[in-house]
Amino acid sequence: MSSPDPLPVSLDALSINNPSFPVNPLFWTQRHLLFVNCVFQELYDQHRNVMPREDHDEHLTACAEELATDPSAVLKRTWVEDLLTRPGGQLSHDNHQIGFFYDKRRVLKIWCDVFRPAENTNLRDSLIGYHRYDVDQQSRNRRAVRPPPDDRRNDPVKRFFEREFQSLTPEDWRNDPFIVCILISLAQRLVRDKKQANVYLTRLLVTHMSDQTNAQIFKADVPRQVLECFDQPARAMDDVVFPTIQYTAVPFQPYSTFSERIELHLLSTGDAGPVTLALRSQKRETEEADEPESEM
Repeated sequence: MSSPDPLPVSLDALSINNPSFPVNPLFWTQRHLLFVNCVFQELYDQHRNVMPREDHDEHLTACAEELATDPSAVLKRTWVEDLLTRPGGQLSHDNHQIGFFYDKRRVLKIWCDVFRPAENTNLRDSLIGYHRYDVDQQSRNRRAVRPPPDDRRNDPVKRFFEREFQSLTPEDWRNDPFIVCILISLAQRLVRDKKQANVYLTRLLVTHMSDQTNAQIFKADVPRQVLECFDQPARAMDDVVFPTIQYTAVPFQPYSTFSERIELHLLSTGDAGPVTLALRSQKRETEEADEPESEM
């Protein structure tokens, strides 16, 4: 397997040598992630068979069903907050938004509910976010065009942005570079909270408005050097390794255990392994079970 392409000298150099590389992460594409060797990896769901806690509240079951099926975008955050901040749980709600910073300036405000793990967890110095992904809203954000002063229609510019948007839309929304932006923003928040670490652990629960089957859990362990590069874009990147963005599809059903399962995913530090390897393992086990016993 070939080694990754060498990283650019700095983010400043990347922007200069590739004028299409934008500071605003709304306009990042998968090609921009390849510049810095940042990739997505789907992991197998290792928490499928979970029993409800003895103190499980039926309200949590109702919240899970509402989160999956309620068409109201506004209420999604309410159901998630109830699920993640259950009585006796390990998470507390902190804020409703975070910022993405570049060169010490906030270039984007992101609506993302932020949760903090309890002090007695392995992830007590991490941050967990919830983001409601709406491809139509992402489209509107990216295609927004400021009207001319005389309020004339700006059709040529709109057509240009339409073409640009086509290049910004990944085939699989779970590989949207904007998700990388959110995870990095959570890590930047930890730095602003005066947390000192070599690696900043960030987790993100994402629901898609058109998906009533699965939620997605994203994980990124963001090295300190990556954050230093966004803080000081002229910083050399020869010691920088961008994180692999791992994600897992978590079924909403059974609703009665959804709160338990997402809490396990969000607070775990283990690696379940790539989904392709898990599927191959399942196939081998099935084939072995189907093989006839040899005669003695």
